[in-house]
Amino acid sequence: MQARLAKSTDFEPQPAVTESRPTIRLSTPADLEALEAETGRDFSGPCTLIVERDGRRVGLLAVRDREDCIEVCRLEGDTPQIAIRLVEAFERLLVAAGLSRYRFTTDPGRMQTIAAKMVERGIFRELGQAGPHRFYERIIDHAP
Repeated sequence: MQARLAKSTDFEPQPAVTESRPTIRLSTPADLEALEAETGRDFSGPCTLIVERDGRRVGLLAVRDREDCIEVCRLEGDTPQIAIRLVEAFERLLVAAGLSRYRFTTDPGRMQTIAAKMVERGIFRELGQAGPHRFYERIIDHAP
């Protein structure tokens, strides 16, 4: 046993793999051009938040300015935690701007399931459905 133990500890340690923490920032015009080229979608709304980790985009939240509301038109994150942090950052921006509500749309799938749970908890309000898309509203209760 001692011989096996000695041999198992007789190695050179490998450097630990460390990932930096993600950072959230506002998009630049160059970011928006790259996103439009990559996705074929319009990112000309008033605000797009980008999450990066180690120089790589791992999430984004894009906003469209509607006549009657602010609408989150795109939310993506490599992990659910990144998506949650994006929404939290967005809501802090809204509160700082004196706004207390926004709307968003979900496509069929996982986001609709999550949104339905948030409706059950009273966090979101479902506004309706058109085809496969569902529409929701969030009223931020801590707005000034």
